[in-house]
Amino acid sequence: IMPHGMMIYEDVTYIIIFCRATLNHIFYLISMKMTSATFVCAMANLLPAFTFMLAVMFR
Repeated sequence: IMPHGMMIYEDVTYIIIFCRATLNHIFYLISMKMTSATFVCAMANLLPAFTFMLAVMFR
């Protein structure tokens, strides 16, 4: 029989492993609320450049 605390930690691990994409979007939306519209627009426009740099580095 597991202690109650271990069951809570296992549930959190399960949620983190299987909900990564959802958590990523939630954190992105929260960060957009906490920054200025100019910064959010600039970061959204820089995403293709970051993707290109990562593709060049990992090819």
